[in-house]
Amino acid sequence: MKNANLAEFSRSVGHPNHQDAFRALTADDCDEVSRFYRELSFEQRRRRFGGALSDSALEAFCRAIEWRRTIIIACFSAERLEAVLEISQAVASWRCCEISLASRLPGDNSTVVAQLLQLAAFTAGKLGCHEFVVPLDETGRIMFPLPESMGRARITADHALIDIGDYAGRKRQPRAA
Repeated sequence: MKNANLAEFSRSVGHPNHQDAFRALTADDCDEVSRFYRELSFEQRRRRFGGALSDSALEAFCRAIEWRRTIIIACFSAERLEAVLEISQAVASWRCCEISLASRLPGDNSTVVAQLLQLAAFTAGKLGCHEFVVPLDETGRIMFPLPESMGRARITADHALIDIGDYAGRKRQPRAA
């Protein structure tokens, strides 16, 4: 996303300083992440978690986040968190990461999703990530078709594997003839 587009988006969600509209969260932000998830509607909870979890289950989920194996990038408005993208190690290294998204922005939020995915690719790519795993159930559907535009996609019955190599700064090896 170009900076001008990011500035335009940030004004539309009411954030006075577009540079702070998106940022990576840390373990210090656990209460804020928990509050965000608890404030999601029944449908938004179901979409993110595959079921409508209770407030106490969401609090337990947030307390159990392994911050050394998880990156959370958030979109803020002037008042609160509006969207959260989680990047979790799918294997013992950062080579393959599962991503999941929750958003409470109304209507078409493809601008936010695109920016979060771009930041996720850059951030995870610096740690050695080559591939994103995106579930093809309700939890991943909110992100499509954007991840497919990031790189080659391999679709299975229940998930998509998105090669983020070029996007994250890693050069793809040419295919053998």
